[in-house]
Order: sequence, then C-alpha cells, then structure tokens
Amino acid sequence: MGIITRQVGPNAKGSSLTYAEMDDNLIYLDGKVTGSSGYMAVFSGSNAVSTSLIYQSGNSIMISPGANPNAFVIYNNESDATPFRVSTDSDYVYIGADTELIGSLTVSSNVSSSTANITTLTTNTLTAATASVLNTLTAATASVLNTLTVTGSIINTGIVSCSIAISGDTGARSFTVSLTKNNGTALTNQRQVVHWWTSGTQYGAASVIANNTYTVVSGSNIVSINSGSINHAVTDTNGRFAIRLTNDNSAPLDNPVYFHVEVQGAVCVVNSTVDSNPNPS
Repeated sequence: MGIITRQVGPNAKGSSLTYAEMDDNLIYLDGKVTGSSGYMAVFSGSNAVSTSLIYQSGNSIMISPGANPNAFVIYNNESDATPFRVSTDSDYVYIGADTELIGSLTVSSNVSSSTANITTLTTNTLTAATASVLNTLTAATASVLNTLTVTGSIINTGIVSCSIAISGDTGARSFTVSLTKNNGTALTNQRQVVHWWTSGTQYGAASVIANNTYTVVSGSNIVSINSGSINHAVTDTNGRFAIRLTNDNSAPLDNPVYFHVEVQGAVCVVNSTVDSNPNPS
C-alpha cells in the first residue's frame, strides 16, 4: 500500500499530507472505532465500528447477552414465533415447537420445554445430571445414565393393567378380572392370556378352597380347571375373565380366600370370604 496523498483541498492533488493533516485524520478515524479486548467487531452504522456480543478467549467463543437472557437464538424465518434459543435465565435451554433436534445432547443443568418430542433416539444420546420434562417426552429408545426423577405417572400403553372386582354373597363369590392398557383405555387385542389361582393365604401356594365348586363365568380356561395349581386362561372379547366359587351358606365362614391373577409378570390379588363347610346334615 502506498503513501496516502491529498485528493481534495486547496493544495495540489496528489501531494503528500502534512503531519498535522495526518493527525487530524487519525483522530477522526479513532472516533469512529470503539471496542473492547477480545470482542469481535460489528458495524454499528454505515461508517462506524463497535463491539459485538461475541467474545473470543483462546480457542473458546462465547456470547455475552448483557441484560437479554436469550443469549443464542436461531430463527427458521423472520416471522418464526417459536425459535430455538439458549437462555442464561436459570441456565435453561428452550426448544421451539417447530425446531427439530438431531444428534447428541449433553446437559449439565436443566432441559425445559412445554412439549419435548424426540422421535428417534436409537443411535443418539440424552445425557443429563437432572432432566426435567414438564409435559411429554416421546422417544424410541431413551437412555438415562444418572438419575431420572418422575414426579407424575409413567405410562406405557404396551403394558396391560389388571383390576379385580368381587361380587355375590358368602355362598357364591365371583372374582372378575378386567384388563386394560395401563392408561385405562381398551386393549388393542382384548383377548389376553392370564394365569390364575386361589390360596388360603395371601402369599401361600396355589390351593383348593375346600368344598367349593369352581365355575368359569367369562373367558375360558386353556386346560381343565385345576384350582389347586396355577391355571392358564384367556379373557373374553371384552378383556375379562371371571371365576365363581359356590358353596352353601352354613356357618362359620371360612378364613379369607385369596384370588390371584398374573398378567405380563405382574401379580394382582384380592381376598374375600367363602363358606367352606359341607352341606349341613
């Protein structure tokens, strides 16, 4: 670059600037440029340069948002109402509803979203010291390496929920098993395999309740009824299976009778009282 020469003025065009003229120009330029050490420069006007919010320290690039808690915002377009943004307000990461997150996400603090949907997490990783999901987290495969605390309910609609109702009098008790998804809705396939048995104690082995007749009320036993062992049955088309224990009304009443049902490895049990005495003479 050559020497800066005079282009206008009373003196000859192309002549050298005086020292005084050079000082005046440097002072003028110095007034147009402001900044701080480490900060990237940004045009603050058509012919002025000042400090941006981007700061470099060694190999690290940081953003200094000042009073604005949204340190980093990405818009899909100018009218995007739900952008991806990183906030310094309580160290939260906010993900807009129309923002798709692909890849690995490592979090040392909190992840907060009104609805966080991760549709594919089979090869990616969600790692968090504390993961807080306010509404819904949907994932094909979710791996939590540390601690996951759920303050609400964990619902998997592929798991069958079992409830047992008791009806009838002391001479004839009906135990009706009802199967639903664990969110309370009907099963996709209402006919399910269950295991059932009776016992004289809550944690005892399967046993016959003496002098009682066992009748399948709804559903069907896969094999002949053998009430002294664990029986295999199929629910009816409404997801129900019922057994009736029938005897006379003579006294005294038997100790509580426990009716057990196992479905998908979970055992449900209720107890009632059925007369076990033989018919009076």
